[in-house]
Amino acid sequence: MKRRFLTSHHATRIAFGVIILFVTAQMSWWIYFQAEFVESVNRTRVESLQREALSLTALLELGASDEVLGLLAGQPHLRLAESGRSVVIDEDAFEEYLAEHRSVVRMFAFEGPFFVLVVMLGLFIIARNLRLERELKRRQSNFLDAIGHEYKTPISTLRLLIETMQLRDLPRAKAQEYLTRMSAEVDRLDRTGQQVLATARLEGDAVGVRRQHHELRALVGTLLEQARPVLEARGAEVAFVEGGAPLVVNVSPEEVALMLENLLDNAIKYSPGPRKRVEVRLGGEGRWARLSVEDSGNGIPEGERANVLERFYRVGSELTRSSPGLGLGLYLVRRAVETLGGRIHIGDGAEGGTLVTVLLPVAPGEPAPAGVAPVGALS
Repeated sequence: MKRRFLTSHHATRIAFGVIILFVTAQMSWWIYFQAEFVESVNRTRVESLQREALSLTALLELGASDEVLGLLAGQPHLRLAESGRSVVIDEDAFEEYLAEHRSVVRMFAFEGPFFVLVVMLGLFIIARNLRLERELKRRQSNFLDAIGHEYKTPISTLRLLIETMQLRDLPRAKAQEYLTRMSAEVDRLDRTGQQVLATARLEGDAVGVRRQHHELRALVGTLLEQARPVLEARGAEVAFVEGGAPLVVNVSPEEVALMLENLLDNAIKYSPGPRKRVEVRLGGEGRWARLSVEDSGNGIPEGERANVLERFYRVGSELTRSSPGLGLGLYLVRRAVETLGGRIHIGDGAEGGTLVTVLLPVAPGEPAPAGVAPVGALS
């Protein structure tokens, strides 16, 4: 228990706080000590010069002017008074002496905070790397838990259904129901494998697709029609709202299919209830073609929206999560969008769900879609 606390994030924060406090206090004390020491030396020097001036003045009164002049030659901070009858402190020379000592204090006053700043910057970099390492370990743990769940659950279901069909003579309707469930579990395994393979291809920049000019409305409509039976089997009610003007983009059908499939899969997974309403909208914003997918789920917390676009990141813990997935869907969408030179934004839906908006650049030479382009909000 003690070892776990010493390696925890809370213990690291305490250690860094103590180090920063100690370094700051030590440097402040050092600067204060140097200032007080220099001031003490200056006071002592003034008193010493005053005593020497009195002694030399006494020698002048005794008529030892030659000896006094010889001594003054080796003492830059003393001189004869204008009357020539006494020795006084040379204020200009002594002011230069004090300025030299004060510059030492100023040097410490500058170097001290700079040293503290360098230490704090180093600690910040170390803390940031530790945080990233912890986050990476958490994501790796989530990924291993998720992929274990994604494969174990369908395989267990398939094994149970197969054993049941082998041991029992089922009615035709029940056998068809079991086959439908088995097909759904195979599709789930296939989706998982396809996501992992797609991630590997994107990471290696080996998508291997050929881009051409496509009218986005027709392409998305075709993809939705092809996927509609599978989507309806999962309880999805997909509404397609087409844009008015043509949206010609330089893409490949595979890339658009990858984006649309993962956006729809994500929307369906996180929409509760047997009937899952999903809306796909197309529109134009200046030199951008806009593709939006809105679900009827509970939405994504604002603080998590940037994180869910990262690889293997999923909100919460895999041990308590009920929805399937590997944390790759929105990551694949983001990578595909970035490859096409586009942008992605996650916001709130009109009815409290999640609205994911993708902007793709209109193909060069094509007319810009009508409409105002609030692109800055998506940057």
